[in-house]
Amino acid sequence: MKKEKDLFVAVLIDGDNASSEKMEDVMRFVSRYGTAVVRRIYGDWTKKKLSGWKDAARDYSFRMVQASSFVSVVFVWLPVTGIIPCWHNVSGRVA
Repeated sequence: MKKEKDLFVAVLIDGDNASSEKMEDVMRFVSRYGTAVVRRIYGDWTKKKLSGWKDAARDYSFRMVQASSFVSVVFVWLPVTGIIPCWHNVSGRVA
């Protein structure tokens, strides 16, 4: 079994419901367990209230993924919770 620090971690953030001000704390917490190899922030980037995430995404090398407000939450998170973790478990690598 891998030691805690050897793990590859996916950090998936719901930007519409989380604060960008806590990004440093989040990344410090993640670093205790391993290396963040997948970094994504999901949100409706057309909303001005998410503008704070743009700096955080740049500073911590996160990819900003558009998740429009009119799309059901189930359809946005289904690929994130189902397809991505399975792909990483099967392949053993990250693209």
